[in-house]
Amino acid sequence: MAMRGKNTAPRRGTAATEFAILIPLLMLIALACCDFGRIADARMVLTNAARTGAELGASRGFTAFTYDAWEALVRDAVLDEMQHFPGFQEPDLDVSVTTTIGPDDVVQVEVGVGHPFRTLISWPTLPNETGLEEQIHFRQFR
Repeated sequence: MAMRGKNTAPRRGTAATEFAILIPLLMLIALACCDFGRIADARMVLTNAARTGAELGASRGFTAFTYDAWEALVRDAVLDEMQHFPGFQEPDLDVSVTTTIGPDDVVQVEVGVGHPFRTLISWPTLPNETGLEEQIHFRQFR
């Protein structure tokens, strides 16, 4: 049997007390990681929507008479892809479709997509909403 010194008192419940103090902090950190980790998923969906719209626009030709229908087709492709965006609201979606003619007379299609990202929890001193934007350029190949 080990001998204890005179001044050494038994430390019963120390681990339980430390656990009770630290578990709320660990839960808060885990919740924050999950909440802010969602932004990576939202960014991928936004990038994919812009890429889908630009690819569709690059694969279909247009004339001065069919430009409006072509642009509506590109916007619809972006809108369809954005259905996978967490918390998607169509009025918040900002889609810009522009075309330029390069020096080699090839049309460049640029699709820009923007949508706000909102956290699930309103964190103190941190913004509850941030804007995500993506622009994709494609050369028309048809």
